[in-house]
Amino acid sequence: MRHRALTAGLLTLGLALLTTPGLESADAAVHLDMALAIATRGETSLSIDPGELWVPSRPIAGGLFYQGEDGLHSASAPGLALLAVPLCGAASSVAREPLRLDPLFEGGPPRAVLRPLQADPRVIAFSLIGPLAAALAVCFFVLAAQELALSRAITLATAALVLGSPLLAYAGAAWTQLPTCAGLSFVLWRACAREARSGASVWPLGIASAAILLVRPDHLPFIVLTGVALYRIERGWRRAPTRAMARFLVPIALALGILALFGLPESGDGWSLARLPSGALGLLASPSSGLVLFAPFVLLAPFARLPSRIAALVIGWLACALVVYGGWFDWPASLAYGPRFLVPLLPALALALAAALERPGLRVMAGIAIAIGLAVNLPGALLVHARIDEPASPLDAWRALLGGGEVGALGVDSASTYVLAYPLMALVIASIGVVLQTRRR
Repeated sequence: MRHRALTAGLLTLGLALLTTPGLESADAAVHLDMALAIATRGETSLSIDPGELWVPSRPIAGGLFYQGEDGLHSASAPGLALLAVPLCGAASSVAREPLRLDPLFEGGPPRAVLRPLQADPRVIAFSLIGPLAAALAVCFFVLAAQELALSRAITLATAALVLGSPLLAYAGAAWTQLPTCAGLSFVLWRACAREARSGASVWPLGIASAAILLVRPDHLPFIVLTGVALYRIERGWRRAPTRAMARFLVPIALALGILALFGLPESGDGWSLARLPSGALGLLASPSSGLVLFAPFVLLAPFARLPSRIAALVIGWLACALVVYGGWFDWPASLAYGPRFLVPLLPALALALAAALERPGLRVMAGIAIAIGLAVNLPGALLVHARIDEPASPLDAWRALLGGGEVGALGVDSASTYVLAYPLMALVIASIGVVLQTRRR
């Protein structure tokens, strides 16, 4: 049965590679520079010279970097850079010239800096992280659905996740939400395996949770809820959960120690209770960042019949995300198309959809939701997100896509974007054919 997960993952990888914008933001450039510093110099200080740009002396929420005693350092958690070290290190061995990212921070147009860099092997290697993470997230999602014996609904639920949600728009991107999406999808799979049968190892759960924290420490509430769910599952098997919890917590403790060594950013005005009501509502229903608009399949998730402990985990993750990011200083997510902060939760919500689709009467509605989601997310997949004026509604995105001229900070011509759309549609049709052929067998 695992061939279905592999097929879904490979098709997602192909889709993500077709739509990847390469290096598209200063945030990604800083992660790339840190990965190269670790791989080539064995240190974490950046090679970037920001020039006259003001740089804080300590890490601040929302900042790119800060000036330490031994040089410039990234203000972000180190996880994404650490994940990129093997790929960027290998690419550095074939690169001929130093990678200059300084002009990004000198006020020049992003096109002049980013477009010539897209063919650099180090940029290409770093840009693989997002597509690989998206493919793994889908693969783990399918495995989770199989653990819960939801085989009749996997095809539609996978289509909803890959084609009818913001995962389509972000699968080719280099944002930190892609690795944590893969991590939470893996955690979901292993939790479902633990729920379905006794004896599944707990170590992978702890290691994956530690990796998630290294990429985004603000995912700690998700990890806490995972620990609570694991404790309840272990109690359900009528065995002492102490040993399992120790195996879960040890890697997490190591990750927290690493984060402490790197230095966590000060929150500043990062989270505010006053923003929470409007932010949480906006993440659910706003025309620029609303989950219901950009992933309409979630409207069917309440009909799911999941095991109680898995259902509690999915609901808990969503509630935590609305609280954490609803009060966030930038809850719409800058340079975002749709609810970027909620991308890591999409596999869990798609699992709820798969459980709901065990009721045959909902499948027509699911097909309609997927079609709407595809129409909403397709321009986000084909456009560099910086091209769309903020706040970006789907109508704004379609106007930018169809309006001609340059598309995105990379200076891609709109004609090239249309050429990209044809293989994208061919891949969608091929995916449907492969799925139907697999089901006949």
